[in-house]
Amino acid sequence: MNRLFTLKETLPGNIAACKQYPNAEVVLLDYNSDDGLSQWVYDHFREYIAQELLVFYQLIDPQPRFFSHAHSRNMAFRLATGDILCNVNADYHIAAEDLCYMNDKMSPSDPLALIAHLDNSERDNLGRLCLRKEDFELIGGFDERFKSYGYEDIDLNMRLKMADVRIEYMPAQFDNAYVDHEDRSRLENSYDYHHLKRAFLRKVAPGRTRVLFLYDDQHIEAGTLIKSGHNFPDIEEEGWLRGQWLQAGKEIWLEGLGTSTLRYREGSSQLIREDEIYEEVTDISSFQEILFKKSIIQNYQLMKNRRRSENFRANADGFGKGVVIKNFSEKIQLG
Repeated sequence: MNRLFTLKETLPGNIAACKQYPNAEVVLLDYNSDDGLSQWVYDHFREYIAQELLVFYQLIDPQPRFFSHAHSRNMAFRLATGDILCNVNADYHIAAEDLCYMNDKMSPSDPLALIAHLDNSERDNLGRLCLRKEDFELIGGFDERFKSYGYEDIDLNMRLKMADVRIEYMPAQFDNAYVDHEDRSRLENSYDYHHLKRAFLRKVAPGRTRVLFLYDDQHIEAGTLIKSGHNFPDIEEEGWLRGQWLQAGKEIWLEGLGTSTLRYREGSSQLIREDEIYEEVTDISSFQEILFKKSIIQNYQLMKNRRRSENFRANADGFGKGVVIKNFSEKIQLG
């Protein structure tokens, strides 16, 4: 969603690479973007649509306000006609030799998935994936409970292993073939980016920080961040605690986070209650950083719960549902 600025750098070269490889199909999904993507494709790529090298879909129902990595990928993968599926994010470059490598490795009869190396790859590169459509459908696609950014791809890799699909890491030639961009662009199409009003932090012990997120619809989410064994903090609770917040003058009441209403006095960028002092996150870069961590944390919780369940199948009621327009003319419903 709204990634025209990266597609302008990647799509022409990616199509050129696919032209050199027979039976390659580029599926591009406009996930309700408002940055001019559809017009750009119409103006510059109708030749490739006519050649059936590029297949362009526009999502018309639902019309999501916020981006879902899981749902958008599920739709694109369902719309693809090949037996072998390769995820290519809008900021990824591919080359003809990449396609040759994947085709040589993959076989319609061999349950194998190729993924980015989780330890050696940059974060921007972790979404790379190549697998059989049969295996993708077996595990129920990407888990659409995952919202905003993070871990939906690692969760899918884990579920492939649980389903006895072999996993191999892609070689180093894939590691740096992407367009670098700021974390803001990962978040600006998310619910939290548009509706989180204020955030407060309170260090309660070494390695433990209490956080409060106040939203513009008066709901609040809270939790305790703790150090973890991976690159991002974890949360002490099973999930974010949820309640309501109300403000009258310089007083803010928090309800639903415990057995009683918590009453705070607002100071200079602070919330104060007896010996508890929360500091407000006012710096823009720090605010975006806490937003990013919040998204990562809640998706990591989902992945941990999935691991405990030992159930590799996601989306029991189906996945990748919606109505699209194919190549500016044909309506298709994915039920």
